[in-house]
Amino acid sequence: MTPTMTNTKTAKSHTKDTIEWKKVLYARQGVKDHYVPPSFLKDLRKNVNLQKYELKDCILSSTALTQEICSIVIFIVVFLYLDSGRPQLSIIICISIAFITLFLYSTLIFVSPTNDVINELKSAAIFLISGLAVSPILKTLTETISTDTIYAMVTVMMLVHLTFYDYGAKAAIVSTPVALNAAIFGGVCLASRLSTTYDAFALLIFASDIFKHLRPVG
Repeated sequence: MTPTMTNTKTAKSHTKDTIEWKKVLYARQGVKDHYVPPSFLKDLRKNVNLQKYELKDCILSSTALTQEICSIVIFIVVFLYLDSGRPQLSIIICISIAFITLFLYSTLIFVSPTNDVINELKSAAIFLISGLAVSPILKTLTETISTDTIYAMVTVMMLVHLTFYDYGAKAAIVSTPVALNAAIFGGVCLASRLSTTYDAFALLIFASDIFKHLRPVG
């Protein structure tokens, strides 16, 4: 290779390095079409919002979802026992639900501030009175709807509840009112299939206890 050719290549390389290249498609800048300047990727940032999780944190965070799934399973099991047609078992379950409700509201009174306690007690009184008044007519509301359709509606509502429930993650899909209303609506659908008014009322109260007052442990 002659010194002249070497000097020519060096001059071309120096010219490319000194060219002020611009991101303009239809402009002749004295370089080839596939030319890429050294500063082309200087603003590239990788893994800016990357957040690493440890296995322990993932397991602890999953307890909220696991608890909510278990709550739904427990609620369905209570409904099946109330719908079993055994009066003695229904009485035991109703008494147990009454004690659970008293325990939850007693805990709420001692833990929450005074203003929150008053508001919660007002809401509880309204819910108890309206639930007791509506329980006798629940069965007539769904007389024209088949049991299979009721079960399908309950399944969809519980899936909606699991989808929109607040597990502690900051996501746009989270909506506590939607999750709570879906679960209560599912409870109303199941309560309409019970034979007695007291069983329906007890199931509504239990739905309020397990879906509203119980909080995730995660």
